[in-house]
Amino acid sequence: MGLGASANAQEARKEGTEHKGKASHAKPSLRSHAASRLERQKHTHEVIESSTDVKRLLWEAQAAFSAHQYTLAAVLYRRAAGLGNDYACAFLAKLFGFGVVRANQSLFLFERDSLRGIAWGIAALERTSQQLQELSTYTADYAAQLSLLNQTLTLLCTLLCSPEACQALATDESQADISFSLLLIFPRSCEVYTARPSDDLQLAEDARRSIWTALRDALRTAQPLFIMPSDAEEPSDSVQLEVAKALARTHVAFLDAFLAMRTAFTEKSTSAVDAVYQAWLAYLGAASDCPDSANLTRYRRVAAEGQQWSAPISERNINALVSSAEHSALSKRISSIFPFVSVAKSPRLCLSAKSPAGSPRPV
Repeated sequence: MGLGASANAQEARKEGTEHKGKASHAKPSLRSHAASRLERQKHTHEVIESSTDVKRLLWEAQAAFSAHQYTLAAVLYRRAAGLGNDYACAFLAKLFGFGVVRANQSLFLFERDSLRGIAWGIAALERTSQQLQELSTYTADYAAQLSLLNQTLTLLCTLLCSPEACQALATDESQADISFSLLLIFPRSCEVYTARPSDDLQLAEDARRSIWTALRDALRTAQPLFIMPSDAEEPSDSVQLEVAKALARTHVAFLDAFLAMRTAFTEKSTSAVDAVYQAWLAYLGAASDCPDSANLTRYRRVAAEGQQWSAPISERNINALVSSAEHSALSKRISSIFPFVSVAKSPRLCLSAKSPAGSPRPV
């Protein structure tokens, strides 16, 4: 029985015992029903927060997600993430970044929050990079972690094209809206119980660090991982790793170009805009050489928009180029490439990782 299910079952048995000896069959009041429900939620929250079995948490979270209990699944994944699991962070990035939509209806069963998805994606990137540094290069575990890293980078590349992320390109660094630590805290609508975990309060202490700064730091840590060693032991291993790392380098180039646009909109200088043009040029070059270039069509369209916006033409007016109106127009052009504006056609990505038993598990 699952963590959430067992907690609810215990409370149900407790309530049944309490009412067993009562002769009265009066319907309980709404107040007592609400109090009982709140007590069950609190108990479920306490059971989850006291769990330290990461494998069980992951299995229970997947079971809750399959049963359409999305809030419970998110809370279970958050606990696994708090215990250092990178897959849980990546899943939360996908869950928040795209939300869950009822089939054939414009109704979110789990509300989309792109900026919160980006924050969890950065957390996944940090932890996956750290684990890759601790693994031997030519092992199955290393290949699985590298695959998860590429999926995380793909998530981040897609989520940065959302309307909310594009608008945040010009948001001041001190604004709470883009605080990395604050975005890792769940909104009340996504809590099993409304009390805040103690570690959330610790996250809030570093509230001044934005998602843009966190992303830049995470990429700086991850980039050395994508350089192929000169002493490849086996040609087959070397080729497979180079393909995966080439794709990762391409994703990183895309993210670097977005960070360059962030700098251009905040600094509002000619040199910063020129750097954007060169960054997108570098990405297009990396994408054309990437073995998986066929799946990068939409990202190339984003690059084309960014390159056209920053092109060093003679009649370019920097003040007009970085104005609010031009920023809004560029944001709309980029976000329209990925159908974030349409609930029914929301972007979908497949996230996979090894299950506790060791077999691949699609999500």
